[in-house]
Amino acid sequence: MEIVLQEWGDGVAFTGGGIVQRLRRRYFAAFPLQIQMAAHSLAIPVVALPHGHAMKMTSIGSLHALEVARQNSGKLPFKSRESFSAYVVAHQSDKDFLIQRSDMSGKSVEVWGSARFSPQWIEKLYESCKPFVGDSKGQLNVLFFLPKWNNFIDRAKTLDLLTALGRLNHVELWIREHPRKNESSLSDDEWFRLCILPAVRRVDSTVDSVRLIKGCHLLIEIESSIAIDAVMLGKPVIMPRYLQDQSVISRLDSSESILRTVNFEETVRAVTPDLKLPTYSQTFLENVAAQRSSDTTEFYDRRLISLARKTTDKNLMA
Repeated sequence: MEIVLQEWGDGVAFTGGGIVQRLRRRYFAAFPLQIQMAAHSLAIPVVALPHGHAMKMTSIGSLHALEVARQNSGKLPFKSRESFSAYVVAHQSDKDFLIQRSDMSGKSVEVWGSARFSPQWIEKLYESCKPFVGDSKGQLNVLFFLPKWNNFIDRAKTLDLLTALGRLNHVELWIREHPRKNESSLSDDEWFRLCILPAVRRVDSTVDSVRLIKGCHLLIEIESSIAIDAVMLGKPVIMPRYLQDQSVISRLDSSESILRTVNFEETVRAVTPDLKLPTYSQTFLENVAAQRSSDTTEFYDRRLISLARKTTDKNLMA
């Protein structure tokens, strides 16, 4: 084995202690941490790769994360993550965020771009999947991913918007929760009130978002990076900006290929088959999709090979 890849997460906190404490850390820690400790003992590099692409810029956009920071002198407690050989982020602003808003120094943070949102990967991802098919015949298939309520989202206004959209005659409204239960869930009563509306179709959270994006005609998205997929596929995207607190700054705010609406009425009026938006630009690729000037996926390959070879060369010289 020449290299270990893990998702973003805690690193190994190399602290002292007696033999009992060291044994407890070594054998009773979470499995990813045990893998890291074993790799470190064998001088094998461990790289933390992003499991998504953060849309929030410089601000802590979650009530939970904000509370964690408050309990740690205003900083997110990420210091242990400096034990990774490379802690990979997609954009320079992500690195700036970690330096400013966490207790990481940034010495292990590397900016590689977003492999997930590279045009090459999106093309492969969507050409191999079947689109989700609804019940509508000739209607506008509108997709709405429920947001994570903890991210400064106005729940009442969101439900008001969904109720209005669910009454539109020309629409079939696909609503899906986040796969991680409770983060974007609705109560049974809220679901009941929505599902009795003529246009609403509740989509099971196990249905892949890629299938839904491919099958929809229009996406309404408040905060998620999945909007990048829709833009790059040429699907119109409406971002009801008024549903999220204005203190949250999003990468999506800078895109001319997304329609940002400022109130309920404007959002409902925009949901038409005639909505046309500009195609994405090179600026969108760089600033929103976090793409490098060259093929981002190839850059990942080259950088990982380089990290693995450095360790192999060191071991041969030892």
